[in-house]
Amino acid sequence: MPTEHSGWRDQDVDIELARLALAVLHMRSPHLEIPAGNVESAPASVHTGSNRALQGSMASSPVPTAAPMPEAVSGAEIEQYGSSFTELVVSDARRTTGRLIVITGPSGVGKGTLLAKLRYHHPDLGYSISATTRSSRAGEVHGQHYFFVSREEFLQMREAGELLEWAEYTGNFYGTPLQPVQQKIEQGEDIVLEIELIGARQVAQSWPDALKIFIQPPSLAELEHRIRDRAQDDEASIKKRLVQAEVELAAAEEFDCVVTNDNLDRALTELESIVFPTT
Repeated sequence: MPTEHSGWRDQDVDIELARLALAVLHMRSPHLEIPAGNVESAPASVHTGSNRALQGSMASSPVPTAAPMPEAVSGAEIEQYGSSFTELVVSDARRTTGRLIVITGPSGVGKGTLLAKLRYHHPDLGYSISATTRSSRAGEVHGQHYFFVSREEFLQMREAGELLEWAEYTGNFYGTPLQPVQQKIEQGEDIVLEIELIGARQVAQSWPDALKIFIQPPSLAELEHRIRDRAQDDEASIKKRLVQAEVELAAAEEFDCVVTNDNLDRALTELESIVFPTT
């Protein structure tokens, strides 16, 4: 940035740039509490953006953050300070919002077990509890594993636009309540959805930035063995699940990443590297 811009001193420009950045951050993330004082007390990305030439003078310049944030920042003001301001705001938006992570795979593939182990190692990873019209299984708790609701209640939620996604699977409805997901992501929390293929496709349309992961079995025969081994379904349900599994496996290429659950520990390591990359 030049030392003078429209007759302003360099320090004045830095102060105004910080003021505008904080204003937009406040509008985009109103939950952030930015204390009054120097720009050092603002979110880190305000003074660690790609334009590092600004850091020294901004960090030492008092910013009038005690005053109420402006209700709007004009496009002319943003353009006046060029790409540096835009990069600072975009950087903070990426840092202060969480991620939506979608995990899908055929019934019996072990995605629930993988996700439980992943969350055990990463307890800060949020999980969205789905609503369903199916009956609870042995050991399942309402509000912990699922929200078990009637068919009428589920349809009311769907018609009211209260679901991020929903699907009918083997005669039962499943869906993700929208409001809890939005709130947690806006607060910076990463949220995982364990959902069916139809729901994952809906999320891909409404939330294109979501990370989509598909869990597949080593073979269809192995999947059938796992479904039968858990002894939770009658023969008719098993056949329905296997037919649906073939449809789901054919859609694996629609996802960002595919993990083969041939060995639980190996699959967990691969899933962990996808959700929490080291680079």
